Amino acid sequence: EYKKLGYEMAKGADLLLVGLKDESHEGGHLVSNSEFSGVFDTDLRECSKSVLISCTWVKISRVRWLKDALRDAVNRGVAVSVIIKQPSAQGTEWHAVLGILKDAGCSVEVITDGAVLDYAVFDDTLVWYGTISALAFARKGDCALRFASREVAATLLKAQETGTALSL
Repeated sequence: EYKKLGYEMAKGADLLLVGLKDESHEGGHLVSNSEFSGVFDTDLRECSKSVLISCTWVKISRVRWLKDALRDAVNRGVAVSVIIKQPSAQGTEWHAVLGILKDAGCSVEVITDGAVLDYAVFDDTLVWYGTISALAFARKGDCALRFASREVAATLLKAQETGTALSL
């Protein structure tokens, strides 16, 4: 979908041009499903203030994968908040996911009604937005925009705080 709008997939070192350490650099990249995990995980390890992760679905294997990075972020003083859409069936895996996130020190909000989007905001600046759920491994064809924008980050954070519906 994003390719139709003129975005191109970023590769390798290009992915790191927009990051947490150089907030003055505006721009962004379209990140493929195969590149997502490594770059997202690096952003999580490098953030210094806050992380908001919003997910339409989760996989316990991905949450276990991120558990130490989430705990490390919290131990560094980073406020980590997670918004998750509650699945229609809440079995053992669902409760285990919630337990892992809470044990890592994350603030968890479960949405039972209404829409949830897949996005993340790091340090009020770096935004991930697309079809990739950060707490699930990316599926074939998934992609996400990764860009620095205090304005978009503020919009996402305000919508989360006030419960306002988003239309990006």
